[in-house]
Amino acid sequence: MNGCAIGSENPIIILTPRVINLLTEDELRYLIGHEAGHIKSGHMLYHTMAEIIPVAGKILGTATLGIGGLISTGLELALLYWNRMSEFTADRAGLLACQDEDAVINTMIKISGAPKRFYDRIDRDQFIEQAREFKGYDYDALDKIGKIMLIIGSTHPWTVMRASEILDWVESGAYNQIIEKHTGSQLEIDLKCHKCGTPLMGDENFCGICGSKLWGR
Repeated sequence: MNGCAIGSENPIIILTPRVINLLTEDELRYLIGHEAGHIKSGHMLYHTMAEIIPVAGKILGTATLGIGGLISTGLELALLYWNRMSEFTADRAGLLACQDEDAVINTMIKISGAPKRFYDRIDRDQFIEQAREFKGYDYDALDKIGKIMLIIGSTHPWTVMRASEILDWVESGAYNQIIEKHTGSQLEIDLKCHKCGTPLMGDENFCGICGSKLWGR
């Protein structure tokens, strides 16, 4: 149950059949917005590198008796860390796309492995409580080190960590500021004739000055 964006020059978004069948419309909107966020943020090149470097490192390590592998490992870990951080940015884009905090949390619960038969009993508040508890581990040095070691080789942060980050973003007021900025006033469009530049009302079929046909009618 997953979605992904691939390709750096001409990226495409891929959704698995389970995602399409099991997510609601708002949850799908979040997931597609998440992947579109990766594309619009310019993440695709580095995502591709994060996929290629481990394979290249193994080949290089074999060819150089392990020396090349040591070099590539450092680069691989750095790219994986960047990859995980990029997920937080994409999650914010997904929330902006669906504008439904519950849809984001429910999607994370589902893609984390919740069985379909439990979907009608998803306890959002309990999951959020778990996310808060997970974030609290950072206050203990040993717990924080343990958490880092568990995810150091992963491409994605744990869903509870992602949920905690998105909740912090909402509670900081940054999300509402963006929404209010783009919905606080009506969009005004200045319509003009494409040929002579004469101002238009929007209901004309032809320009009254140059006679050009408008709007493809």
